[in-house]
Amino acid sequence: AASRIPGYGMPDLYFPAYFEGTWDCIADIVDIRFPLGEDMVPNIEEVKKVQDFIGRPEMLLRYNQSYFKFRDHVIADRGRNTESVRKAARFDPKTDSWYMSGGRSDIGDVRWDPTNPNMLNYVMNPGQKYEVLVTKRAFESPSPDVYITSEVVRQTQTDMAEMKAPVVKQVKDQVKYRHISPNEEGRERVQAILISNVYLTPEGDQLESYMRSGGKPVTTYRTRILMTKWS
Repeated sequence: AASRIPGYGMPDLYFPAYFEGTWDCIADIVDIRFPLGEDMVPNIEEVKKVQDFIGRPEMLLRYNQSYFKFRDHVIADRGRNTESVRKAARFDPKTDSWYMSGGRSDIGDVRWDPTNPNMLNYVMNPGQKYEVLVTKRAFESPSPDVYITSEVVRQTQTDMAEMKAPVVKQVKDQVKYRHISPNEEGRERVQAILISNVYLTPEGDQLESYMRSGGKPVTTYRTRILMTKWS
């Protein structure tokens, strides 16, 4: 596919100029829904555990996101940003502080090239290889302070230690960014709402459920993100 070849395929998302730099992000999942019912969600037990923590401070994640100028456009540093999210700090309400969870898997061998923004590869220990391919994207700026993006991503997870079929997932991420007033220290801020729709794919043992889903999402996540500019 052309999207896999450097210099071909879709261009990247072009962000407003004020995005350039590094941002401190605090994310909170505020809602999880199952549009077609819980029996259509392959990893329902895992998702339900997350759902049980909605509204609690333990759900908060903190990480950095970076944007830089490339060929006269401001784009996201997808490799660095993915690594940062995977290593996100968690909040401890007992100590009112952030901490790095020692139980979280390490991420390594992150490969992404801005000349081919549609492909991202990385490895999660122990031995989980991820290939992320953007198949569709769009963006618009209906006003100077509002920026909206949409991307459809196909993620393939391969266990390099076992001879199993890869786990394939398709996700549509829609984000609405709003440039809001600076904080008390005068740092720029952006408020974002991320809606992630997870779809089944016809691979493996999901074929029957995939046909029943009719191309509709089986899980919808809604996440609120506050971004504060560091530099």
